[in-house]
Amino acid sequence: MKDLQCFAAGTTGKASVLALVLGLPVACSTRKQPVTHHIVVADISGRIEPASRHEMLEGIAAFAVTLRRGDKLTVIPITGDAEADSQGRILQFAVPTRREPYDEDLRRFGAQVRERMVQLTSEAERAPGDHTDILGTLDIVADEIRSSPAGESLDVTFLSDFIQDGCGFDFNTDPRLGSQGRAEALAHQECQQHVARPTAVNLGLLRSRDLARLSNQRRRNIQRFWKSCMEARGLTPELHIDGMSLLRGR
Repeated sequence: MKDLQCFAAGTTGKASVLALVLGLPVACSTRKQPVTHHIVVADISGRIEPASRHEMLEGIAAFAVTLRRGDKLTVIPITGDAEADSQGRILQFAVPTRREPYDEDLRRFGAQVRERMVQLTSEAERAPGDHTDILGTLDIVADEIRSSPAGESLDVTFLSDFIQDGCGFDFNTDPRLGSQGRAEALAHQECQQHVARPTAVNLGLLRSRDLARLSNQRRRNIQRFWKSCMEARGLTPELHIDGMSLLRGR
């Protein structure tokens, strides 16, 4: 009980212990721990296979209920134009810090996240976008990183096929993605804005119809682009072939 602060009907100490013995409602708050801000960037475009998109959003809802009290969760959908389309679509949640009897507060939190993920799934199925602006979304992530308090730990995850095909780019056909050297040069050209805080970033691949059509060489060049792009912005990327493992393995 050392890590809990409990009260019942406005009492503390012996009265709280008595309330526990008698089975009276007692509310508790856990001792303060370092907060982790989890940022999940989710590709909900029509290019992602529907089953993968559904599994991803279900996975985010399941992941949310594993977070510690006080942790934060930000879900940023990848759209065709990040600057124009993301307003009002970025979802932000905070795990309750004050514990209620039977963890009722956590149940409400989990239900809230699941409800928003169901809404996001419905929106994606009703009007899936054809294009993705991952570079623009990276700018939004950089803003989230810069605005996070210094005492917060950061956990950043991208879930996508990583094929940028919006805002003047199409990685499916762009000749600059034809070789590793040109891909790296393009990354350094487009990813010059350095984030204020070094952060590790997980890059999780999702199945998509476009990714299946690309040659293995172009896929590797696209992966090299994003690795170089993240590093140019002061981030430390790690590629995961099975993107969903990033949600299941927490």
